[in-house]
Amino acid sequence: MPESQTTVICPICALQFPDVLKETNESDSSIYNCERCKKYRITRTAESMMRNKNSTLPYISAWSRECNEYQDILPEVTSEVLRSFSELEPDKTDNSNIRRLLRYINSHIKHIGQDVLIVEHFDYPVIWGENEIELRAYLQHLRDKKWIEYADDGDLGNNFAYSVKITIDGRAYLDELNKIISKHSDSKWPTVNQYLDEAYYNLTSGDNVAKYKNCAHSCREAIVSLANETYDEKKHGKFEPKRSTYSNALDKLELLVVSTLQGKSLKEERIMIKKSLQYASKYAHADSIEFTQAANCYVTTKSIIEIIYLNTHLHGG
Repeated sequence: MPESQTTVICPICALQFPDVLKETNESDSSIYNCERCKKYRITRTAESMMRNKNSTLPYISAWSRECNEYQDILPEVTSEVLRSFSELEPDKTDNSNIRRLLRYINSHIKHIGQDVLIVEHFDYPVIWGENEIELRAYLQHLRDKKWIEYADDGDLGNNFAYSVKITIDGRAYLDELNKIISKHSDSKWPTVNQYLDEAYYNLTSGDNVAKYKNCAHSCREAIVSLANETYDEKKHGKFEPKRSTYSNALDKLELLVVSTLQGKSLKEERIMIKKSLQYASKYAHADSIEFTQAANCYVTTKSIIEIIYLNTHLHGG
């Protein structure tokens, strides 16, 4: 049961009851459900740190929101998360904010012509904004470009709201942005899928070095997870463990590839997997990385997973 509701305040955005509920209050963390930040878990340490308000809080709110909207996971706000946000330069370009807002509207419809309610007071984290004024400006821009239409203008108390529809031109603009990268098909390994989902999200949700490095790092973790999920010592042979988790993963995967992808007909696949592994490792540790490099990392990692999934599936692996 929620705690005494009259005192509940969101630690991230300071929204108050009844628009925020505290669902659990455990010894080391709490779960909040906020109309602005959506549902998240926060540790006691992080909650204490947040009492000293700082410039990163709007971006933590936006991150929590996106975890709920697009990844269907319960984000956990920890001291490490707060420190990582303080070190990042958030992607606040106009093009990125336009894409975020259009993507949000499009993700909430089942068919063209359907209305989506945008409430300024609650929804400005969608564009990683700090206030309602920013959201209103981008909505007006989308309307001027004829990428959205206003179905109705209304007023919800003191919170101005818009009922909007994405247009065919708006969907076409999104398609143009996203057509380079296609989302992967789920493999039979949930952890691998999770890391590849994270890589895809970082690649397609922003235009900055931090996002692209996160994409490469998630690709690297997907490969490590793939190796751990697929390697079988009895089938693929024994290896000598090293200190590096990634080196162990590469050795496991190499043994699996040699055992499973045999013969001249699969020579190109073996070469591709080896090069793709090198690529993911390189950009997971790169000081700088651009969109094209992150995209190549994602595509090649996805190819590794699909090739191994197909061949282990066909061979009963």
